[in-house]
Amino acid sequence: MSRRQDNYKAKGVFKQDELRRRREEAQVEIRRQKREESMAKRRNLNIGDDTDGADSDDDDTQSAAIDAQLADELPKMIDDAMSDNLDRQLDATTKFRKLLSKEKNPPIERVIAAGVVGVAASSTTAFEVVELDTATGRSRVVGAGHTDAVDPAYLPAPREITVTGPGGREVHAQLYPPHNPGFAAPGGELPPYVVWVHGGPTSRAPLVLDLEIAYFTSRGIGVAEVNYGGSTGYGRAYRERLREQWGVVDVEDCVAVARALADEGTADPRRLAIRGGSAGGWTTGAALTSVDVFACGTISYPILDLRQWAENGTHDFESRYLESLVGPLAEVPERYRDRSPAAHADRIRAPFLLLQGLDDVICPPAQCERFLDSLAGHGVPHAYLTFQGEGHGFRRKETIVAALEAELSLYGQVFGFTPPGIPQLELVS
Repeated sequence: MSRRQDNYKAKGVFKQDELRRRREEAQVEIRRQKREESMAKRRNLNIGDDTDGADSDDDDTQSAAIDAQLADELPKMIDDAMSDNLDRQLDATTKFRKLLSKEKNPPIERVIAAGVVGVAASSTTAFEVVELDTATGRSRVVGAGHTDAVDPAYLPAPREITVTGPGGREVHAQLYPPHNPGFAAPGGELPPYVVWVHGGPTSRAPLVLDLEIAYFTSRGIGVAEVNYGGSTGYGRAYRERLREQWGVVDVEDCVAVARALADEGTADPRRLAIRGGSAGGWTTGAALTSVDVFACGTISYPILDLRQWAENGTHDFESRYLESLVGPLAEVPERYRDRSPAAHADRIRAPFLLLQGLDDVICPPAQCERFLDSLAGHGVPHAYLTFQGEGHGFRRKETIVAALEAELSLYGQVFGFTPPGIPQLELVS
């Protein structure tokens, strides 16, 4: 989960969202007009007879000095702007603006470039700092340049798909078919697929290069990233599908994508899995305890008990998030119980892997431990791996490697293959 949701009634939220949207649009338009006026003035200053050669020479000298200073200082500014430290980000932005403000009459291309520098990625490149020339439409990488960690020939070729969910609603997803130039599937055999559930839950899975996805697709396992109802990027109505429906709509949409892949002959219906972390771990747990579509699953640093999480299980910033995702606890306590995977651990039948950072303050390990206590004696093969020093989301190289190898081993044991060079995950019942 990533943002706080305030305790508003639905009407109030809609009205405030609309007012906020209008204010933001007005502010954007004002900034655009001011920028155009400023650029027009600068163009006028640069066009016409040179009536003051001395001033022109001074401007050229000043521009050359700014160019040299930019060349010298820009790499550090970009590093600071891309850091996780807010003070460094603000300092970099301030320095950049001050540097440009030194010019009495900056070249128009610098004015444009200063406003159109951002972070971008694609399905074949990771995130980079890119400068866009709005006059030509051309772009260039100016910082954090991507270097291929693997041969691009091993990367999947993703495509966006839309399937039909319950009630005829559209469900959006990104499909990453298995791909490895050195291998081919046995004739007539459909590949296994894993449904990836993004966190948030009011977030989205962008269509950008993800080497974790390539790790699985290069080993014969397809991936379907589902932007279930509640995800951003598809309009207000799509985003608001999740209002008070978390644990219902997200599960239904993931199931709809999995079944569509099986029905159209893209995926083996007997070898479907689901995985997710944080809010995606919640959806994964909810799916494994409520439907029989998935042969196995991987649950990472999840929410498993809504009531406990709402009352004292997380930090203040997200403490009221569930008011809009599920409903006020005081008014609908049964939803908090009925939708929680921890309340239905006895229903789970599929093998699963549970991954948890021991320093996680957003989704504490206690939820995983209570879930496993409820599961005891039911004979479900599973593994529980914990990582000291890891919080909400894994950061250390050795942790990420161990988690991915354990996940691949789970799929190998369930789907019927032996991944070469991978330690076998020990499943207990």
